[in-house]
Amino acid sequence: MITINKQHEPAEFTRFKRKHPNITYKKRKVQSIKPVLRKALLEEQGYVCCYCGLRIGSYDSSGNFTDLQPSETATGEHGNIEHVISQHSAPNRSMDYSNMCFSCLAEFNKKWDDFVHCDRHKDRFAIPIIPLQPDCLSNFTFSALGKIAPSSTANEIDVDETIRVLNLNAGRLVDRRRIFIETVEELLETVSRADLKLRYSARDANGAYSELYFVALAIL
Repeated sequence: MITINKQHEPAEFTRFKRKHPNITYKKRKVQSIKPVLRKALLEEQGYVCCYCGLRIGSYDSSGNFTDLQPSETATGEHGNIEHVISQHSAPNRSMDYSNMCFSCLAEFNKKWDDFVHCDRHKDRFAIPIIPLQPDCLSNFTFSALGKIAPSSTANEIDVDETIRVLNLNAGRLVDRRRIFIETVEELLETVSRADLKLRYSARDANGAYSELYFVALAIL
């Protein structure tokens, strides 16, 4: 998890709320504005999940991005607009853009502990560490085996609870991180640590970060 630099809400969303001043997120009319929100949130986050850092969606051969319907051969995840402070806890913030991020939905029909994480695992529960906090990445550390844990300077109870609620040590996430960390370690044989950090800090031509980019930033 890394801090998301929130931008101003899309102008179209502002106009929608002015037209429907008392509307809540669960109303059917909100479906019409969700594509605008998805686009803005994905652009903010560089097309990775706000919690685990997996890529959301995929590019086709023409460079067109698909965020919600990856094909069987795509590397992307399904995604969902996430209320960081849940609608159950803060119904008055259901239309607050500053409380919205974009999360992967992981896989639904797989073994729960190994495959379900992030938004789908969080449900309506609160997490102490959120991607809207300054320097939230400093709360986490990553082992060579791909496990995420509290850093030496973090509040261990808060971080452990965040990891538990989001299931950030789900088997599939640990495996993906382990492979990614191995790749970073191999690159360090030929590329300097500073250059690698610059590489993973940058977005590509489509505005996307590398999948799990903030794991690299944490270990470099």
